[in-house]
Amino acid sequence: LISLNHNELKQHILSNEIDLLITTSRDAEDLSNIKSYHIENEPFKAIVPKSNPLSKKPKLKLADFQGEKMLFLDNNWAAADLINLQNKVMHTNNQMHITYANDLSALDILIRAEQGIAFGLYCLYPKLEENSIYVPLKWEPTVDLVAVIQESNNKRIVHQFIKFIQEFNFDFKDKNQ
Repeated sequence: LISLNHNELKQHILSNEIDLLITTSRDAEDLSNIKSYHIENEPFKAIVPKSNPLSKKPKLKLADFQGEKMLFLDNNWAAADLINLQNKVMHTNNQMHITYANDLSALDILIRAEQGIAFGLYCLYPKLEENSIYVPLKWEPTVDLVAVIQESNNKRIVHQFIKFIQEFNFDFKDKNQ
């Protein structure tokens, strides 16, 4: 396993430096000579500090973030789906304080420190700190998680791994709510 930003990972898959990339279908659209295998669909959720009144709402509209402190992931790290959501929230709300994190570990630190509201996927943040909660969004697009390999990749172990994750029963519900 390696941790690179999504553009670096895409370059690694295209140059055969890695066998498999798990990303979003939208983020893989611009790749050529690849095969994509659907894994799961998941909606984005807001990661809200429990001390914030928005944490009490059953579902958040994009306009609910007016005047809030927001934590956005830098475009070098964010997949196209998250960039789209962040842009939609910015254009819906004209008064927000936005802090950009330059990678996932920096975003995680800001979330843990209750520095604002972030958007995330349960597959990336399966366990939140006790001071944060997932709040569903009224946002229709879901994220299609896919496994991406080179079309020429015939490694049996890679295909077995893809089959395993496709058959795995993902439970993207926050059990702490």
